[in-house]
Amino acid sequence: MPDRNLSRLLTVVAAAAFAGMASMSTGLAAQTTLTVGGTGGALGGIQLLARAFEVTHPDVEVDVLPSLGSGGGIKAVLAGAIDLSVSARGLKDKERAAGAIDRPYARTAVILVTGEGTGLKQISGGELADVFVGATETWPNGTPVRLVLRQKSESDIGFLRKFATGMDDAVDAAYVRDGLLIATNDQQNADYLEKLPGSVGVSTEAQILSEARQLRIVGVDGPAPTVADLERGAYPHVKTFRFVTKLGAPEKTTAFIAFVRSPEGREILRNSGHQPVD
Repeated sequence: MPDRNLSRLLTVVAAAAFAGMASMSTGLAAQTTLTVGGTGGALGGIQLLARAFEVTHPDVEVDVLPSLGSGGGIKAVLAGAIDLSVSARGLKDKERAAGAIDRPYARTAVILVTGEGTGLKQISGGELADVFVGATETWPNGTPVRLVLRQKSESDIGFLRKFATGMDDAVDAAYVRDGLLIATNDQQNADYLEKLPGSVGVSTEAQILSEARQLRIVGVDGPAPTVADLERGAYPHVKTFRFVTKLGAPEKTTAFIAFVRSPEGREILRNSGHQPVD
């Protein structure tokens, strides 16, 4: 996340803290806020967990920020702007040296998705490659194909390249085509895919289910994957979500992490496209 965005976040957090102090001065009951941010693909699941956590911890309000990205969330934790970050990648050496600590909490399938109007349930690897290079311009029901891509450096594109033989070259070919949409974050990606008739792109099962997105998960060279497939090691395209904190995280942060690892938290994860990780 650019430095100016981090500065803006620090300003917002400071303003929220001032507002909290002002409300306390008027005699209202004090309530602790746990601020969480990071990779967009994990935020839907965190929202579900946060609402359940607040029921059992009424003195804690969980504020889940819009997507900061994995790197942006880690920077915000280290700067003290947020209490907890969720990341889709491991820590870099310089982040560990700065005091960041990470621990996995869930895994999710990286998947091919289309808009509801395509009627597609499965596609072969060869057919998928044809879609990306532009050799196939309509779906079997006649709906025009609309590709939605992410920036080349995004990890989801790396997974997409491995979906089938020939996809690496097909993805490269897609980037030189005219008129394609390139989403800048996970939520924008899902928005594009929902709104465009005939859309196709890459996402995660966790985001699609936790955000209740109106998108169709499509199997490549087989049925669409499930959490059970992840648990038995039957699906290879898997992303790991991690919590990132600083050493000596406050009790509200450790309590939330403990809740996520509890039977209730694990059930919420499993029902929203995540495989819980011990």
